[in-house]
Amino acid sequence: MDALVLRARRARHGASLELGYLPPDDLRLVLRLGRAKELVPRGQYTEAIALLEEALALFPDHPMAAQVMLWWAMARYLKSGGDSVSFGKT
Repeated sequence: MDALVLRARRARHGASLELGYLPPDDLRLVLRLGRAKELVPRGQYTEAIALLEEALALFPDHPMAAQVMLWWAMARYLKSGGDSVSFGKT
């Protein structure tokens, strides 16, 4: 069963509304990635890393896996304090 997705966007000349369907695996991955993208700027790296690792474990071949890996690496680097030496050891 596909998930119903409602997406609102604010356009230059008003708001637009999109209604569509997203396959369940896509929705699960997008929700995890979206939550992680919300956590990283707030400094909640450990929780973001756990979500992203879970997403990679569940959906390793998903087309968005590369984006998940990018955010996972970013969260790990920021958690290390931005120190490239200690980041390389983790």
